[in-house]
Amino acid sequence: MTRLNNRYRCRVQGGAIVFEHVAKNPGSNMPQKLHMTFERTIRVPDNADKSELPPSFGSFPLYKVRDYATRLPAEITNKGGVFFPMYQKEAMWIDFKADAPFMIKIYAGGVNVVSGEHAAEDLNTKIRRQELADKGENVQDYVVAPLQRWIDGIAVSPGVVRQFVAMPMGQGYSVEAQLTGQKVVGGMQFEVTPTLPMIKEPIRGPRLPRPSGDSGSIDAIAMSARAMGISAGGKIVQNIVKDTVDPERWNKKSTMTIPVHILNSEAFRQVTDRDPHPCPITASDYAQAGFPFFRMYEEPTDVSGRFGAVRSVNTLDIDRGLVDDDESSVKPRIVDLRNPGRVDLSTVEDPHGLVDPAGPLLDFRPLAELEQELEDADESSETLSEPESEDVDVKSEDSDY
Repeated sequence: MTRLNNRYRCRVQGGAIVFEHVAKNPGSNMPQKLHMTFERTIRVPDNADKSELPPSFGSFPLYKVRDYATRLPAEITNKGGVFFPMYQKEAMWIDFKADAPFMIKIYAGGVNVVSGEHAAEDLNTKIRRQELADKGENVQDYVVAPLQRWIDGIAVSPGVVRQFVAMPMGQGYSVEAQLTGQKVVGGMQFEVTPTLPMIKEPIRGPRLPRPSGDSGSIDAIAMSARAMGISAGGKIVQNIVKDTVDPERWNKKSTMTIPVHILNSEAFRQVTDRDPHPCPITASDYAQAGFPFFRMYEEPTDVSGRFGAVRSVNTLDIDRGLVDDDESSVKPRIVDLRNPGRVDLSTVEDPHGLVDPAGPLLDFRPLAELEQELEDADESSETLSEPESEDVDVKSEDSDY
């Protein structure tokens, strides 16, 4: 196994942030590329229930900060990165496609969305991490693509995330403000670490695209604040996949940090002279139209973070007297994206979603097995047709055969 040069390229391409190894001999080197997109979706009900995976309404458009530096505030232009628009209480999920392992640390403001710890680690952070390790609990604070196909929210408990929901900064809704009392970062930050490039075909994880929704739209309402923060929405069933990559493979010297800024619709229009996308429909409208949520079979893990103090948007609205109760539950039909009992999708690449996850109608049998079945059936039939006693003859005559 030969290691190659450690040069990487990061760029915006086709609505995605793309990280890729810059190979001297592309034809002979192992592919090493990560595509990361931000998917528009509906907001799941914010109550005690857990929802299955909501659909995609397409990717948010990404804009390079440097192209609009004269129109953006200094706190954004100084960091660089990209930006895109979101409405208040709009939700999203993040999609990953990779042909080699990439470690991705994700921060909402300055708070890690997997561990719940702030990026500015202190002694208390180390003590809490040691306590977890002493109890045999997982201390992973990142996701690994392509094992992790997508992430929909902050990892509040094993197998459950609270949906990424945009809210104005300065109103106490953001995860960052609730856990730290600060609101100086906003948006999201991504720290992407590749594995060392090798001349070897990678082991690919099973990958399925999440189907898209088909919906109408409602009129947008402009917000007064410019920058948006990430808040906690309703619960979604989702695991954070454990890292199984050899730790010696991580290329620690090549971590790339990308700030992702979120503007509300009014600020986006002022900066770009473009109209933002239409605001998505509600979860109840979506369900009433007969569109589905999606279920993906995953091996359960114990990876989650320290988010006990984080309250959801609707819970805070109740406390402030803005709404009276939890949001109503919806019951959309559920589409299974994968059935592990019928087909092993780890052996199949299906980037266009053509393979039926339920598998074949009958188990595969070659000609030899079919012929053997016929022989076994003939032998069984002959055995049953041979009378062994008078009792057998009587039963045969009285039967329906």
